[in-house]
Amino acid sequence: MDRIKILLIVLTAFLFVPRAEAARVYFEPPPATYKVGEGFTLVLLLDTEGQPINAIDISIQVPKLLKIKNISKSGSVIQLWVNEPSFSGDIINLIGGVPGGTTTSKGIIAKITFEAAAIGEGNIAFKPGSLVLLNDGQGTQLDLKTAGGPVFNIVPKPKEIPKKKELEPQPEFKETKDNKKPEGFSVLTGEDSRIFSGQKFISFFTTDKDSGVDRYEVKEGRGDYKIARSPYLLLDQKLRTVVRVRAYDAADNYKESIYPNIFVRIWWKLITPFKFLL
Repeated sequence: MDRIKILLIVLTAFLFVPRAEAARVYFEPPPATYKVGEGFTLVLLLDTEGQPINAIDISIQVPKLLKIKNISKSGSVIQLWVNEPSFSGDIINLIGGVPGGTTTSKGIIAKITFEAAAIGEGNIAFKPGSLVLLNDGQGTQLDLKTAGGPVFNIVPKPKEIPKKKELEPQPEFKETKDNKKPEGFSVLTGEDSRIFSGQKFISFFTTDKDSGVDRYEVKEGRGDYKIARSPYLLLDQKLRTVVRVRAYDAADNYKESIYPNIFVRIWWKLITPFKFLL
């Protein structure tokens, strides 16, 4: 329940009322057969069935025959993560929200990469207690359809047959490099008595279509850039210092956004040209 309380605080929806309507979470692609040692990625999708939602709290049980290798937020409809997508042992936890809400029939929650680890058959299951909340200002809990999760069949890895020495030269492989920056984004300020003890903070979110967002870095005034996540507690509680936020993708390209906007910064310079750390 602690995770749910935190989530409701961030999204300003604090009161549960009886369940209404339904939402569906499911994986793509459909069930398949994999060889031991083979890696594959499943996309966890959300169908709100026409209802606007603003929060999820989903736990997933992974069978022992699979190893969890990575969880990616790239392209996710979830904009504000209470905790970073994580896994412990064979349990995956996904807790986050969408300020302002969203309606989607095929929205990406996360992309999960597995490795086939043992021979057998098993299924990925959603744990009881997983929930989706309606964007109605009251935290109404939607009925959650999960369909049991996909079933997988893991078969032995075939024995390798020695290959004959190639006589002809092989075509040169050219790696495609990601040179595109993440999408542009805004830096928003907030203040709530239940978050950071009422102190001022900023929030930010963006996506990267190619290699995915890897990290965010924040710099206040003349300070150094440091790795951070949203929401971020501000050192300058008077909001009179320029804050720069950089979003890096996995190829180390970055997009920067600045708070406040250029017009406010020019005004600061005009009225007190040497006071603020720009």
